Amino acid sequence: MDVLIRVALAVKDNSLQAHLARRLSALDVRTETLGGQRTAWQKVMRCACDVIVVSEGLIPGSAADGISMLNELPENPTTIVIQESDAAEAHAKLTAAGADVVLFGGISRKSMYEAIETALRAHQWNKTQTAKALGIDRRTLFEKIRKLGLGEKGRSRRTG
Repeated sequence: MDVLIRVALAVKDNSLQAHLARRLSALDVRTETLGGQRTAWQKVMRCACDVIVVSEGLIPGSAADGISMLNELPENPTTIVIQESDAAEAHAKLTAAGADVVLFGGISRKSMYEAIETALRAHQWNKTQTAKALGIDRRTLFEKIRKLGLGEKGRSRRTG
């Protein structure tokens, strides 16, 4: 079987990188996982790939300069940047710099708050059941509740 597409993955979030690699392996795609460390950038610049998926934080210096460097590679790869901020201005800057696709790699604080609050209500505020339903560890849920200021029984401790 001939490989149709060569994809390089340089993603900071290891679980996201593993998920992408698994999904792509089902297709006629050769994936090369380059890791989520700063040294991955040098590997990105040397790989001969059709598509490069890179976390914004792994691009040294300004993202615009890094994207310009990728666009000058002889293979002219499609560049997919995983943005670390959900700000529209940051998205626009990456797109203007020449990224073919810009994805937000996280979830906004408001969306996270709403998702966890909805799950807590659905499970009558039972944190063990809620964590299981969300597919996360109970300690992770407690940490998110604390960081988001979610109080018991829907009484938000957050302001604004």
